Amino acid sequence: MKIEESIDIISKYVCKCHEEHIKKILDEKDINKLTMSQILYLEVIYEFKNPTFRQIAEKLNVSKPSVTAAIQKLIHTGYVEKKQSIEDKREYHLILTKKGHMLVNVNIDAHNAFINKIKEILDNNEFEIFQKHSEKLAKKLQELK
Repeated sequence: MKIEESIDIISKYVCKCHEEHIKKILDEKDINKLTMSQILYLEVIYEFKNPTFRQIAEKLNVSKPSVTAAIQKLIHTGYVEKKQSIEDKREYHLILTKKGHMLVNVNIDAHNAFINKIKEILDNNEFEIFQKHSEKLAKKLQELK
């Protein structure tokens, strides 16, 4: 099997894992409203614990107006709230709502399900090698941003 075919199969399986887990908490109309970039924004908010718009823009290497537009959609759909900073009234912090936390947790569950499937398929030595190669790929891909 060619590497392109392998990557395609793996990508489709990862998407399937995410869809199955997301369907547990969202109905079809809500699923279709979310994009992968919006899910990424939610993950960054979760990771930073109440970041500002600027912090998200820096993390994702995008403009602040792009962040503002994306966050407004997430606020409108009930995944995020913004709260004015006590220290600097010009700044706002972003907070995941219960719905936002649920979605991020489901996404984490999907990642864990995929990792567990890999562990079922590979023996311990193969998994260690896979983990090292995955880390190397991830690091190099992050540098491309």
